[in-house]
Amino acid sequence: MMRMLIAAIGLLLVAGAPADAHVPAEAKAAVEKAITKMGCTMDVDDDVEAKGDGYKAEDVQCKDGQYDITFDKDFKVTNKKKAD
Repeated sequence: MMRMLIAAIGLLLVAGAPADAHVPAEAKAAVEKAITKMGCTMDVDDDVEAKGDGYKAEDVQCKDGQYDITFDKDFKVTNKKKAD
C-alpha cells in the first residue's frame, strides 16, 4: 500500500501542474512586452512556461516565421529557434 502511495506521489510530481500554472501574470506581461518590442506577437496565456530561471515562449509569430524563444529571469532573449 505504501509503495502505491509513493508511486502515485512520484507520478504527480513528474507530471506537475499545467506549465502556465506557475508563471505569474507579471512575468507573462513582461514576456509579451519583450516579444512586442521584437515586432512579434503570440498568445501569452497559452504559450508561456517557466524554464529553469527564465521562461520559454512557444509559437511566437514574427515577420520571418514562427519561433520558440527562451528568456532569462530578466526577460532578455537567450535563445531564438525557428519552429519546425
